[in-house]
Amino acid sequence: MDDGGKLAVCPTLAQRFYDMFAFKVTGEIDVRGKKIILENGRGIIEHGTGIFSNLSIYDWRWFNLQLTNGAIHIFYHSLDLKEGLIEGGEGALVIDGEWYHFQRGDFKVEEVKYSEDENIPTKVATEWRVTGGKDEEGKPLLDLKVTSTTKISWLGTHGKENQTLTNYVLEAEGTWKKKEIKGKGTMENQQHRIIE
Repeated sequence: MDDGGKLAVCPTLAQRFYDMFAFKVTGEIDVRGKKIILENGRGIIEHGTGIFSNLSIYDWRWFNLQLTNGAIHIFYHSLDLKEGLIEGGEGALVIDGEWYHFQRGDFKVEEVKYSEDENIPTKVATEWRVTGGKDEEGKPLLDLKVTSTTKISWLGTHGKENQTLTNYVLEAEGTWKKKEIKGKGTMENQQHRIIE
């Protein structure tokens, strides 16, 4: 299998990774004795290998949405290195049977609202604006308002560094090429910064 991975190398990170998304899923899931039938589900597989120390992470996020007519997956991160804050990541959208690829400069995920969190000593984002691509007028092709419907957070340590992790369940609504779209999904956010 051609892994098609990306290679990032710095003193604390030398890793190959790949994300495969927009899988069609059928079957059943047993949750505490209750069977849930999946007839038209969608899924994602994420995998990475190599050296990974999260000491340099400022933010590290996996963002996934399942839309009624497609799916979007965005991986974006900021590393706090000697050279300064370095941003990376990429994303892809499959919608109406078409594939769209976003390099790091082609999309933006803005944190819009925050709330206190009962489990970690920082505020966490609870609403985002996600934009991607541009039309002939310079306006975003993708423009989504994404909100958290629920979340779980915890605090961990790596060496002397504290890190916070938050997993979200999300709802989204907005437009793709000026047509209304809606979706649901998840995001995992790992950070070493404190939001006051």
